Amino acid sequence: MWLQLVLGGDDRVRRQDLYASQQQHFERGEITEAEIEAYITDLYHRGTLFRRLLHPEEEPDPAVRAHLHRLDTWQAQVTYPALMLLMDRRERGELDSPETARAMSYIESFLVRRMICRVPTNNLNRVFQAVPGQLPRDVPVADGLHQLLSADNRFWPDDDELRGKIRTAPFYQYGRWHQRKMVLQRLEESYGHPEPIDFATAQLTIEHVLPQSAGDEWMRMLHEDAATTETAEDLHVRLRHTLGNLTLTAVNSELSNHPFERKQDLLKGSHLEMNRRIAATERWGAQEILARADDLAERAIALWPAPLRGIGRAERSRDWQLAHQVLAALPHGTWTSYGDLAAFLGSGAQAVGNHLADTPGVANAYRVLTSEGKVSDGFRWTSPGDGGDVRARLTADGIRFTVNGAADPAQRVTADDLASLLTGVDDTQADDEGTAQRTVKSQSGETRADRFFRQLAVDDSPETVEAVRALLTRWEKLGGWIGHGAGQATTSAFLIERTTRSANPKVRNCWSPAPAPQHTPHDASSETHHKVRRVA
Repeated sequence: MWLQLVLGGDDRVRRQDLYASQQQHFERGEITEAEIEAYITDLYHRGTLFRRLLHPEEEPDPAVRAHLHRLDTWQAQVTYPALMLLMDRRERGELDSPETARAMSYIESFLVRRMICRVPTNNLNRVFQAVPGQLPRDVPVADGLHQLLSADNRFWPDDDELRGKIRTAPFYQYGRWHQRKMVLQRLEESYGHPEPIDFATAQLTIEHVLPQSAGDEWMRMLHEDAATTETAEDLHVRLRHTLGNLTLTAVNSELSNHPFERKQDLLKGSHLEMNRRIAATERWGAQEILARADDLAERAIALWPAPLRGIGRAERSRDWQLAHQVLAALPHGTWTSYGDLAAFLGSGAQAVGNHLADTPGVANAYRVLTSEGKVSDGFRWTSPGDGGDVRARLTADGIRFTVNGAADPAQRVTADDLASLLTGVDDTQADDEGTAQRTVKSQSGETRADRFFRQLAVDDSPETVEAVRALLTRWEKLGGWIGHGAGQATTSAFLIERTTRSANPKVRNCWSPAPAPQHTPHDASSETHHKVRRVA
């Protein structure tokens, strides 16, 4: 059920919030019985695909099955959102099995390269949960996944970093034991032995060729290899846990801390190609370990594809499409802020600003202002046809400015209002003389302000309605602003009057909801709260 929501694009849903998230999903608008049946059918089909992640042997395609086996061995449950997306797209005919296997090779490479290069794993949940919502739509699925995982903020090590870490990083001390073993197993398979070993039944463990506790013969050899600024002990500590010094064997206890000559005899009889190559060397010192590390690095590069370069940061592709759509729907005489747009998208104000600054052709991008209603210091025109004074352009669009040069707050479209622009509840026709809230009309021509007073009159006397109207008119004349809800939810408001005095005795904060009978359910458009901040 959680994966069903993630595949639908909800990259923020948590497993512990599953019930509430599903409830919200079914409470959006009117859900028919046919839609619920279709949802359950889709859930069933995806369940059969999910079973293959748990039981890779049930996957019919050998290449895909091999990738699923390795990811299962890696215990890569964190990748399930991406894997399910690939399986689902293949089921729908959007990619074939070879392309599915290629896409899975990027997932495997992403995990393995990060482990070898000691990249922390604490953000992997977010990385893979975001895949369904961030996957580019204008390229094939496998290419899009390659591009997405290559983003700068995904930290997928490139070939140079991989080579360096294989030479120097203590591979044996990072990752989990089954992950280290799988890396060595894949490297062994890369030799293409005509009689490959059955790793499923072989009782193999990781062996240090240069022992973790080196005896006198080993230390004498290391002394010969040590640079003038390094002791044999330092060299031993630096090289013993690196990948170039590690292999797989079933006779770990027999090899023990024996000198290299003894280990050579045992490794010559191994069925593993990597062990035979180690046994073929005359000695096993620093040069040999580093040379083998270089060979293994080239094999690793061939096995696990590299990331693309120059991709930039990963962003939510669906979010930006939604941003462009809602900005294009801004009514005449309105503006919004970076924070409002970010809250509507579930993003950050800085990310919104960066996107608008770097993306030509976004309609009404210049009508996104700071929270104070001013043009951002970093604003620049992005399209060749645009230009000139931004304030003059805003004025021509019907936006008024206060004496301090800020856009009229009464014309500001909040995050909630942005959402209503795309729901189909409100038309975007506007009256140049009204405020943003008053000018957004429903299909019947009724403004939100009209609806508010109509609903207020249902339960209150005409005197009360006129008193509220006079109060709000006075508040606007004092420079305050009023926001009316979109009327898409049913709530209950209570008559509350609260006064909070600040440390400054001249400043008073008051909250007062519009009058409504206690415990009386009403449309959210009647729930208009005004925050009053005045100097007494």
